[in-house]
Amino acid sequence: MNTNNDKLFSDFSPATKQEWIEKVNTDLKGEDFNRKLVWKNLNDLNFQPFYDANDALNYVTKTGVNASNLINYIGIDVTTASQGNKEALQAINEGVTGLVFKVDTNISVVELLEHININSIAVSFKLGNNALKFAIDFFAYVEQNITESAHLKGFIDLGLISNYLTTGGLMHPFLKLLKA
Repeated sequence: MNTNNDKLFSDFSPATKQEWIEKVNTDLKGEDFNRKLVWKNLNDLNFQPFYDANDALNYVTKTGVNASNLINYIGIDVTTASQGNKEALQAINEGVTGLVFKVDTNISVVELLEHININSIAVSFKLGNNALKFAIDFFAYVEQNITESAHLKGFIDLGLISNYLTTGGLMHPFLKLLKA
């Protein structure tokens, strides 16, 4: 008998959620299912020990209007513009919808963002040295490559707040950058 094309375990019918619960209750030998297996987090949300396809559909359909606005970010430490661009393009091909570039050196914005559609991908930056020059170059690039200003999504992090909270001091060169 040739079984190469048969589905694995095709002789067995799929177990229903109720059948799983009955089996678990038998294995628990009278102990409370909810107390033993359901995990409750600090916000009093209950997490079941297993889910089936029907559960997934219920949760996916209740994500609301904001679901389409969620951005899946990945951080990229940029050592060179070509390396950062290569990692960004790979991430986009894998389904990422937002990029956070950590830039500490003087690099070409044009080379970093080559073949990245800033109209549909959120681009963000954590800037260190040469922040003012990079920001000026970035906004010049945006003016040339954005179809509508509403399409531009992302942020620029200069580390002002985190530096202030950790050191108690303000970084005055970056305050001048904000003013510009």
